[in-house]
Amino acid sequence: MTERLSGLDLIVFDDRYERVHYALAMAAAAAASNRPTRLFFAGPAIRALLPDGWRTLAGAPEPTDDARQAMGIAGWETLAASVVALNVPVLACEIAITAAGLSADQLTALPATVTGLVGFYAGLSGQMVFI
Repeated sequence: MTERLSGLDLIVFDDRYERVHYALAMAAAAAASNRPTRLFFAGPAIRALLPDGWRTLAGAPEPTDDARQAMGIAGWETLAASVVALNVPVLACEIAITAAGLSADQLTALPATVTGLVGFYAGLSGQMVFI
């Protein structure tokens, strides 16, 4: 029987590509290791949930992340697809959406559920990491 580890909740706040990319990598790896995992996009990182929003993040490779993939590093699309395939819940902070002047229906890069801080904290199941 496979042991189920305590949960991992990643708060993705920073809008730098490297950090958001690594948050997706961490989420995919944790979920693949049978660890319940959630991603909570907040603050300026909320833009990553826009269509092609990752391209607007500070330090994003232009025009694609093909060079990373050539080095064997999963690109944005691969990591996003992995997060979805591994059923990692993606949460979008309603404060961040409002502060950015966005609406929930614009956040289509990953299937996200809009929630507030109370909803996020209510679902905590283990470690919390702020990125």
